[in-house]
Amino acid sequence: MGFVSLLAIAGTVLLLAGGVMGVLNWMVTVLGVLVLLVVWVVVSYNRLVALRTRASEAWADNEVQLKRRYNLIP
Repeated sequence: MGFVSLLAIAGTVLLLAGGVMGVLNWMVTVLGVLVLLVVWVVVSYNRLVALRTRASEAWADNEVQLKRRYNLIP
């Protein structure tokens, strides 16, 4: 049974049990959870990109210091 079928069954049960307002409340709740999930994914991805950039910059700074030290050796 697919996800759409489960949503259809759940919607039918809610419509029979709580009327139209029950279905609307259910849809708003599902939509809210999906929005929160998307926001969490975007924030997590941006945090990972920022950490990757900081690590890359740290390695570049380390490389610059090593080259300066090497150039001081006669």
